[in-house]
Amino acid sequence: MLGKGRLGRKSVKQKGFRKGVTQMRQRNLLFIMILVGMMSSVTLAISPMGPAPSPLGQGQNAVGAGVAMTRQPLEVSGPLGPATGTGGAELSDFENFIYNVSIGHGISDTTSVFAILGFADAEFGADSGSDFEGGSEFAYGVQVNRTIHDNGKDTKWGVAIQYLTGKSDDGVSTLSTYGNGWISAGPGYDLRVDWYQIQVLLGPAVQVNQDLCIYGGAVLQRIEGDLTVNGTSARAEYELEQAIELGLQCGAQINLGGNASLNIEGVITEQSWGIGAGVVVPL
Repeated sequence: MLGKGRLGRKSVKQKGFRKGVTQMRQRNLLFIMILVGMMSSVTLAISPMGPAPSPLGQGQNAVGAGVAMTRQPLEVSGPLGPATGTGGAELSDFENFIYNVSIGHGISDTTSVFAILGFADAEFGADSGSDFEGGSEFAYGVQVNRTIHDNGKDTKWGVAIQYLTGKSDDGVSTLSTYGNGWISAGPGYDLRVDWYQIQVLLGPAVQVNQDLCIYGGAVLQRIEGDLTVNGTSARAEYELEQAIELGLQCGAQINLGGNASLNIEGVITEQSWGIGAGVVVPL
């Protein structure tokens, strides 16, 4: 009878453990499905974002600051004008410079959310005339990190998604063409770019020692936006987009002392790249 009692209690514990594992897998699967759904309905881009696993435990808070630069080609569609256009309508060197601060909160031991506020400016070259050099404008976004596996020692796997949006504008001082000659703007015209970007990351973070963590993973990225050309008597609107691309992220997190950390990383795809650095300080 005593032996049966012990065996029964062990069986109940095993069932409870299996049930907990199943529920965790279901929650992780649901989270990944939500990310995929967002990825199909919103637009993506490339901007360094730190390790994918959640960096905060339940109830923990943190603040951070960072800077990043990204570059990618963007296809152009809209009222493509002059017959002098050659090749595909494309901005081959669209660049984004992002400066931001973030505030993070741990929703649970496996999920954290960051609100992102800052400034960004977009730039791209002209085929002839004035390059577009947008001034720093307000940008904002959100980032979600989730830990999906923890070996309890030195390695965690996670999924992260980051969404950012912003705008930039610039004036034209001389007759200029863009997008392989398909877009033209004269003196006194104003150009405005509204961009929307998102990035999805899946990968591990490996704690090498107490002062260094190496992280990386696979990245899905895309960017979309609108280019508006305003003149004294004319106005034209164009759509900007980049096809979804698969890339790689690689970075290092360095302990600065006092629980503060420095992230340095790079992201690269077939046609795009991004570099960035940031500091995170727990509250």
